[in-house]
Amino acid sequence: MGGKRQREYSRRKRKFRFEEIEFISNQFLEINDLASLIELLKISKQELISLLIPEYKNFKIKKGKNQFREINQPTKILSDYQRKISDFLNSVYLANQSTFCYSYTPSIVHQNKLINKNIVEASKKHINKAVILKIDIENYFQSITANMVKKLFVEEPFSFNSEVIDFLVISLTYNNSLPTGSPTLPILSNLIFKSIDDEINNIYGSFNYTRYSDDLTISFDEDSSEIVNTMITVINILEVNGFKVNKEKTKILRANQRQEINGLVVNKKTNINRKYYRDLRAVLHSIELDGILEASIKYVNKNERAYFRALRNFYQGTEELYMPDKLLKKIHHHNGREWFTYKSITAKIGYFGFIRGKEDKLYLNLKDWLQKLKSNPSYKKVTIPRIEKQDKVVYVTNATSNSIVY
Repeated sequence: MGGKRQREYSRRKRKFRFEEIEFISNQFLEINDLASLIELLKISKQELISLLIPEYKNFKIKKGKNQFREINQPTKILSDYQRKISDFLNSVYLANQSTFCYSYTPSIVHQNKLINKNIVEASKKHINKAVILKIDIENYFQSITANMVKKLFVEEPFSFNSEVIDFLVISLTYNNSLPTGSPTLPILSNLIFKSIDDEINNIYGSFNYTRYSDDLTISFDEDSSEIVNTMITVINILEVNGFKVNKEKTKILRANQRQEINGLVVNKKTNINRKYYRDLRAVLHSIELDGILEASIKYVNKNERAYFRALRNFYQGTEELYMPDKLLKKIHHHNGREWFTYKSITAKIGYFGFIRGKEDKLYLNLKDWLQKLKSNPSYKKVTIPRIEKQDKVVYVTNATSNSIVY
């Protein structure tokens, strides 16, 4: 359920003070030439050469049944640079962020008030509505072109000169679009889409509008012909700006249907689909009945994509070590499966509490159940096997027995 939203919840989110954001934002906006950008980012000559000829490792991960997503992973030097740029761009965005976007947005403290923008806050805008219109953008990130990035840096608040703009476009784009493995991907998409958010909200009519990444939600208090007109206008705005609507995922949901947006049900209140709760209970029951070894095998078989993604993310914490599915499948010792099962279930129960509230009885029951399983005498702490790369040989340690995988 809602993988990208689950992952965003799991990510540690720092709270920024508005004064801090303004200071960092102004530092970046005051850049007047390439030399000042290099000085601000502390880029060495060697790094500069690498950035002018950016390199990526391209690979595909499974997206769905018979579907794959291409990932463009930047080299370590390029990735470190893009993370620095991402921090500055985030500050520029947070200083004047879109009112309607709720994705990839850190919390900020402004005038002693915490401003949180997340999946729950987005869903609250659409509770108990007569009609909800859901629009999904097809190939959202890949649709953002190098020209869009260039236009962003030409216009206010950036207004950079051509030398800086050319350098930023070269170092932040790949094959005329945003590289899908880049740290700057989320923030550049938010900055570029900000004017489109405003344009959609200014459509004539009475409705609530929010966007969570590529998912647009528009809700209405009354059912009328205005809904279809609004949908046509939104689609036209998206197409004029270079985006295409995914017709299969575009839906009109009325009050007599289950109104589910961003993975949450909003008919009467913000809630989680019942299946999510039942699936959590089923896994905990399986661990209790069959033991963690047997339960983790079943769980990984049902969640293979998430399992490989978790392993890959863990191993890629080491320097420039990419783990393709072919190699990950060979590392199928039980430690990895047990580690993933507990890590995944702990995160999912935390997400359940995040949505329903930390005092919710169902959440507390799930949390206590997991804790009892972990405190069971037969339970042992699960550690993820380590991987070390030497030349073309990958050594797997901390497994059931040491292994060598070629």
